[in-house]
Amino acid sequence: MLISYLERLDCNAISIFYTWWFANFWLTKTLDFFQNKDDQKHELALARVQVELQLQMMAQGFKAQERMEEIRTDQIAMQTDAQMTEAALKHDEKIMERASTWVVNFVGTVRPIVTYIFIFELCAINAWIAYYVYSRPSG
Repeated sequence: MLISYLERLDCNAISIFYTWWFANFWLTKTLDFFQNKDDQKHELALARVQVELQLQMMAQGFKAQERMEEIRTDQIAMQTDAQMTEAALKHDEKIMERASTWVVNFVGTVRPIVTYIFIFELCAINAWIAYYVYSRPSG
């Protein structure tokens, strides 16, 4: 009787062990499934945020690149103006080599004379405005 009891107990213990193992295995797999599902949602949200951030950075990068191109275009325009001025000065220099002395002197004084005319005009206008304001009685 003891042997049959032990055989039954052994058989029940083995079936309990396998039942427990089977339930534990499937419970673990089920919990892992839901955990993975939540992790995948989180990863998907992170990926969306990362893509949006990359798109914003690309947009800002394109804006920065556009600004750099504007600066480069301005630099090229300034270099072109400088080259044109240099070419004009070289041209004037070649012409001045063959010109008479009074022409060379006159060309050299044109810019200062124009500047003096503008300064004289500014002073004359200011003097006229001052005279006009002081000669009229207020009221």
